[in-house]
Amino acid sequence: MTTTTNTISAFTDDCLSNYDTVGLVEQLNARQVSSEELVNAAIIRAEKVNPELNAIVVKAYKEAQSESKCPRSGAFSGVPTFVKDSDDVEGLVTVVGSAAIKLSKAKKDSSFVKQLRQVGLVNIGKSAMPEFGLTGSTEALSLGPTLNPWNIDYTPGGSSGGATALVASGVVSIAHANDGAGSIRIPASCCGLVGLKPTRGRTALVDGSRVLPVNILHQGVVTRTVRDTAAFYEALEQRPGKQTLPAIGRVSSPGKKRIKVALVTDGADHECSLAAEEAARLLGNAGHNIEAIPLPFAKQVSDDFFILWRLMAFGFQRFGSFFFGKGFDGNKTEPFTKNLNQDFTKQFLKAPLAFRRLKKFSQEYAQFFTEYDCLLTPTLGHAPPKVGHLSTAEPYDVCLDRIRKFFPYTPYQNISGAPAITMPFMTSNAGLPIGVQFAGAWGQEKQLLELAYEFEEISNWKHLFER
Repeated sequence: MTTTTNTISAFTDDCLSNYDTVGLVEQLNARQVSSEELVNAAIIRAEKVNPELNAIVVKAYKEAQSESKCPRSGAFSGVPTFVKDSDDVEGLVTVVGSAAIKLSKAKKDSSFVKQLRQVGLVNIGKSAMPEFGLTGSTEALSLGPTLNPWNIDYTPGGSSGGATALVASGVVSIAHANDGAGSIRIPASCCGLVGLKPTRGRTALVDGSRVLPVNILHQGVVTRTVRDTAAFYEALEQRPGKQTLPAIGRVSSPGKKRIKVALVTDGADHECSLAAEEAARLLGNAGHNIEAIPLPFAKQVSDDFFILWRLMAFGFQRFGSFFFGKGFDGNKTEPFTKNLNQDFTKQFLKAPLAFRRLKKFSQEYAQFFTEYDCLLTPTLGHAPPKVGHLSTAEPYDVCLDRIRKFFPYTPYQNISGAPAITMPFMTSNAGLPIGVQFAGAWGQEKQLLELAYEFEEISNWKHLFER
């Protein structure tokens, strides 16, 4: 284990080493290692670094050790992982980053946890998130902040910050994440990981999300390599059942087709704009057609989205017992959640028209991709900030304004349901990762993964174990 003044790394010379998930599967298939050994190594790593990272909410070590003796079959059979604490895991409590929840053990797995089990992953615990996933950092007031392993003075982003901290630091190679406004891509960018938000319907829907007027919630994973992300979605497609989206299939190398890429940097600071511009230059040198354009979507879209965001807080605050079970105490939610709820009641009359526009946005988004194959942006508006900058303990208006400036690009794919992937690329002046985002048309994950493979080859990214 290595720990410097500000950096936390669990990478060491054990059976996990610095393998990605595909590498671990190869080791398992060659009988060079057992699932029991991998799970035990991950637990040791977790116990070494989590006291400082604060990325684990619920431990399932004994359950994982028992399961690893005879892991479920699947493409990733026997590989350890973490489930984000937004989802139920049978026999474990679900905290959702909130003191308002009456803790009780879940009676069954969420729909997506079932899919994780179907590909053979072994869950060793639940990763941290902010209250109800309503912000872009992982600083639940009742649990304390999760820290970025690249520099513990900074946030790992959110809302899947616990997952990304655990993967980036080397505790596991893959972890569950989900995304309602960028919550896969935001923390992946902050921690130097690959984060794909898939097309709506590519994975199981978030339980309870059908009640939303526009379903913006998407399940997925964060990984350290493109091939891990590609392998995960290939494994999902191999499950029985009718597929309604264009098949991804096996993606193991860059695509040969040169594509038309629109570059947008409106709304980003100098560091993040520079990263996207440099990414565009590299792709242009590789033969892709790059065109710099202004943001093609109206500001109204973002305003409407945050009305929907306030509706979610309203739902959690007013109907928490429906979502989280009996014993939910709305008096114990964080001030930010309460303020979002109150803000929605003031804007209630605006909501029907806003939601109607959001439903139509998928058509506008699809029209954009009749002219371009890919939309390239910075993943975030600025580099990862220090812990506290996005804290929900800040005054409500300050917090909301900072949130909107932090992720101005990611919500568009949640609204449209189309896919987008963030790739690690540069580091900020403070040494924190900066990612760039490739977004595509509905169902076009294959093209995004091929482009991501190519970008991974031509960029010069280094993980924590390479520093």
